[in-house]
Amino acid sequence: NLDVTLNELRDKSLTSLNIASLKAILIRPLTGKEILITREPPKPWEVEINGTLREANEKKLFDLLRALTTGRATAFPSDAATDFTQWGINRPFLTIGLLGDEKQTITLDFGMDGHGGVFVNRRGTTIVMRIDPALLADISIQPHEWRHARPWSVSKVDLKSIERQIRQDPPLTLPYDFIEEAWKAELEGQDISPRLDPAKANHLLDALVDLNVSRWLPAGDAAATAALASPLLSISITERVPDEFGDTKEERRRTLSIAPVPGEGNPTSYFGQITGEPHPFLLDRDLFRKLAVDPLEK
Repeated sequence: NLDVTLNELRDKSLTSLNIASLKAILIRPLTGKEILITREPPKPWEVEINGTLREANEKKLFDLLRALTTGRATAFPSDAATDFTQWGINRPFLTIGLLGDEKQTITLDFGMDGHGGVFVNRRGTTIVMRIDPALLADISIQPHEWRHARPWSVSKVDLKSIERQIRQDPPLTLPYDFIEEAWKAELEGQDISPRLDPAKANHLLDALVDLNVSRWLPAGDAAATAALASPLLSISITERVPDEFGDTKEERRRTLSIAPVPGEGNPTSYFGQITGEPHPFLLDRDLFRKLAVDPLEK
């Protein structure tokens, strides 16, 4: 009862990768910029964006490698193709290059026919594989999507204060003393420290230090820009900026603005953006709740 046809016996995986040996990945969409992801062990993976190297987004890397290693062909339209025009592979909409040890390379060309079918050819072979278009959802082709999920670095040692504001309400200021691990609270020029719950203030600080975005959005994203024009929650942090001798001569203030994604009665996602950062991002509901905690005792 075994199906011993050639298509059933052949390997249906897109590629067999030894991930540990990977040195670089090049993503080249037909339209858009190339994305180069490299690694120099023991350093983490880095991505080059606009000529600058920065730590790569681990989730996007995991999704990509999973797609390439577990993705399967649904059919083999040809075993001996010499002209790839009918599958759109002659002008691929996406090319992925993989560099391993001893400069071994694998290049995958992705094409689309006139009916929306998606096909892959490993360059240098004559085999054409058909794949489920849904597999492409795991391959990020926009440079900003590859930015690390951590949008900023917050130092507890250098933290001077946190300012928290709900809509247009008066902001609550929380001065912080790292040495004493002590908080104060000020509202409209009044010291209300007795009303402060230090544990809640610490939870808020931990959420800011460990802040991770769900997804980066394009610069100038229209929906995010409109929503963030009137943020639901704004959190500003003021930090001391020590010089090379450890002396503080200036301070830095950054503001995180957050607004719900419209269209949901109980939002599951929230827009966020940090002052000076052109790219907005998405935060999930659980993280928003941690950031929205009221540090004052009820």
